Amino acid sequence: MENLFLFLLTWSVYMPIYIVYHSPFNLFRKADNFAEFFSKKFLRGALVLAFLSVPFNFNGNVFTVMGSAKGKSVYSLFSPYQMAEVHALSIFGALHQKAGENSAVIFGAAGYQNSGKSSLVGFGAAGYQNATESADPGLLTFYQKVGEQDRLFALWSKLEAKR
Repeated sequence: MENLFLFLLTWSVYMPIYIVYHSPFNLFRKADNFAEFFSKKFLRGALVLAFLSVPFNFNGNVFTVMGSAKGKSVYSLFSPYQMAEVHALSIFGALHQKAGENSAVIFGAAGYQNSGKSSLVGFGAAGYQNATESADPGLLTFYQKVGEQDRLFALWSKLEAKR
């Protein structure tokens, strides 16, 4: 039920952007009339956007292309919001990730990462990383906290908990 709410919320954020882009009154494209706005092409695009936003749940593991989700583990290409009991993984970026064990973004940016063990941005930047064992910023991060240690800015340097 929570993933249904997250889907509707994410899609309701994406749709106004799509409407503005697809609008016949857009300065970047010319439209003959307002009826073109509600054409089959527009409806097809809205359904594709919905399909890309929907989270698919397989035994608690949630997969989505560019939607928000909550589950045991969450995997996506780009996700505005991920909350996972175990792992939260995004390939091209995430705005908010919270995981019980590991949170990771492979390429791109992570706005907020909070995880039980480690936070990772493979190649990109992170705004805020919080973990108990290690935080790896990839290229750079603006704030990291691992255990009792914290630092304001890091460039290509991993922060690990003292043992």
